[in-house]
Amino acid sequence: MTRPDRLHRPSRTPHDATPDDEDDTLDTRLVWAGLFLSLALFAKVPRVDILVSQRYYTPEAGFFQANNPLVQALYQYTPVVGNTLLVLAAILALGAPWFARLARQRGAENTASLMLGLWRRTAIAIVCVATLSSGLIVELGLKNLMGRPRPVQTVEFGGDQPFHAAFERGPNPGSHRSFISGHATAGYTLITLGLFAGRIWRRRWLLIGLVTGSLVGLGRIMQGGHYLSDVVFAFYAVWLSCELVAFGMRRWDQRRQAPPRAPTAS
Repeated sequence: MTRPDRLHRPSRTPHDATPDDEDDTLDTRLVWAGLFLSLALFAKVPRVDILVSQRYYTPEAGFFQANNPLVQALYQYTPVVGNTLLVLAAILALGAPWFARLARQRGAENTASLMLGLWRRTAIAIVCVATLSSGLIVELGLKNLMGRPRPVQTVEFGGDQPFHAAFERGPNPGSHRSFISGHATAGYTLITLGLFAGRIWRRRWLLIGLVTGSLVGLGRIMQGGHYLSDVVFAFYAVWLSCELVAFGMRRWDQRRQAPPRAPTAS
């Protein structure tokens, strides 16, 4: 993932690249490679989705893990945790100056600096990424546009609808909203917590977000609510949103730090 804080580093020549820069480039290339590989896989072999879902389905019992307590807990509490994180991030983004002032009054200068710097930038990024990925891309965008039947709605799993591959539009977006997974998107949003961190914590939050979103997505697959591709592309909805938000915040920083233009002679 591209680091937004590169703007604050001294300018260097291409020969001055640091290990941190090389790690960023490698991570980004790997994620891009995964995106193109996923696009090719689900385009050429779309029935991979069916093969994965069949592992959790029998004609007699249907999706037999649908009522598993852990699966149900992930389904019920993921939106609660995600919305709580979003509300807390919005409060921090708006109230950071006031919180920083309170911290300074208590002599916690370091906390005040973090409040106005790293923590506030991260909070703003969380709000922006969640709004862009979960809100615009998933709920208002792909779910309303694609009309993909969920596994439990398809003929292969006891329903009455034909199977639709990823990115294949269905006839009824109002009731067929499988592509992409909103629950998995909420889990993957945790990677935003490391967007402005150093290399170690950036990678830790990437791993935490990957594991969380994938576990939540696996639960939805086990329930018959989503296919594998719905979960995979939920990650890329979040990752691309992070890249876009990071780019926007870099441009904002550049405008703020640019020297004022000299007045032109009339």
